[in-house]
Amino acid sequence: MANWENNIGLLILLISLFGYISNYLNWRFLNTKIIRYSYIVGAMVHEMSHAFFCLLTGAKIKQIKIFSRRPQVIHTKSKLGIVGQVLISLAPIIGGLLFLFVIDYFVLQQSFSWERSTGYENVLAWLSVVDLLSWRNLIALFVILNAGSMLGPSGQDLKNIWPAVLAFLFWHNQTIAFILWLALSIILLNILLQLSVITLKAIVRLLLSIFAVKD
Repeated sequence: MANWENNIGLLILLISLFGYISNYLNWRFLNTKIIRYSYIVGAMVHEMSHAFFCLLTGAKIKQIKIFSRRPQVIHTKSKLGIVGQVLISLAPIIGGLLFLFVIDYFVLQQSFSWERSTGYENVLAWLSVVDLLSWRNLIALFVILNAGSMLGPSGQDLKNIWPAVLAFLFWHNQTIAFILWLALSIILLNILLQLSVITLKAIVRLLLSIFAVKD
């Protein structure tokens, strides 16, 4: 990977940005029942990852909200200070990837490519094996539909650790960058699927309106 591709702070910011774009596309253009159901899955993995790292770093959990408009985990400060807060805030990246890996390994029979590569390379590799006639791939698409909410740190997460994120802009690490690239790859695939569905919906509506005018 090139030097910028190993920049931890940059990758965290990209994951957050594209995660926000993914959530916006869902709620602005794809606000349907199946999206809301998949959002619940994403929110559950996201918040439970926060909760697990709260326990791991000595932060006391006061409340967990999953089935609400603003899912969140309310907790006290970590006993590990800023290190614990960073781990708690970035926990969804780790928990989300672990969840997707387990689903892929035990249900999808390793459909995804988990090799060391950049985002667009992983997206192309995954798209090459998509088969809409396979129930396993349909499950994968359902899960990926809300990868943004599952993996992406929220605005509040970034506010909690913004000094650390700025410091991370000067940190380069191949192993951690590989993990972050996997998360970014899945969110990019999520956005590509969303844009495909949005385009298909627009085409169908256009055709229906044309036939309606002819009638």
